[in-house]
Amino acid sequence: MAPVPRLTRPPAAAEAFAGFMRFGAELIAVLRTHVILGLNGPPQPRLYDHLVLLRSVQPKTALSVDRVSDVINTDGLDWGPVEEGASHRDCIVAEFRSRGRTILSLDIHRLLSEFERERIGHFHEEEQRRRSVFGDTA
Repeated sequence: MAPVPRLTRPPAAAEAFAGFMRFGAELIAVLRTHVILGLNGPPQPRLYDHLVLLRSVQPKTALSVDRVSDVINTDGLDWGPVEEGASHRDCIVAEFRSRGRTILSLDIHRLLSEFERERIGHFHEEEQRRRSVFGDTA
């Protein structure tokens, strides 16, 4: 586990947008999952929050979560349905029981609205432009 890198945040960003971080040469948008889901959580991102990198989202995006208890390969699992309306924007699309725990499958494209995804894209373009003006292209 490593500390969360320093985040830079656009002044017009909503509370759910924690900011941007560098991951190698990549600029990653970091979202505060508990805010999006309307859950209680810390007022600011914490140094050792976990970040879950979303591979299927552009621009590159990570979800800030309070903990990760396990990492599992979900290929070939027998996923069961989830009751419609049981989650924010029906973003939980399936569940699986394993070792007495319920594992939920989250659809990131349902978690964020089209407007929110476009706004993140706009912030990403502006952050890249701002960093290039100051020579921060690493």
